[in-house]
Amino acid sequence: MSIKEADLRRYIAAGLVQEVRTIKVADGWLLQIQLPDELATLQRQRGGPRVFKSLDKLSQMLEVAGLASFAVHIQPAEASVTDTEH
Repeated sequence: MSIKEADLRRYIAAGLVQEVRTIKVADGWLLQIQLPDELATLQRQRGGPRVFKSLDKLSQMLEVAGLASFAVHIQPAEASVTDTEH
């Protein structure tokens, strides 16, 4: 499943987000959201996974969205965005 940033804010406000983790990929950081029934990947507005160039920008977005914490997972640099989607 994939979700947009506006969806993420609604899920956080509704208390549906169980865990948020960021995964290191070759070109930055990918955000995955654990919902009650599935794992979702944050998407760009025009489609495709949203990759953050820095953890600072990612944490700023999550803070504005209302999230207090998230987990960081570091993988080998050769991992790609498609390697981390479920």
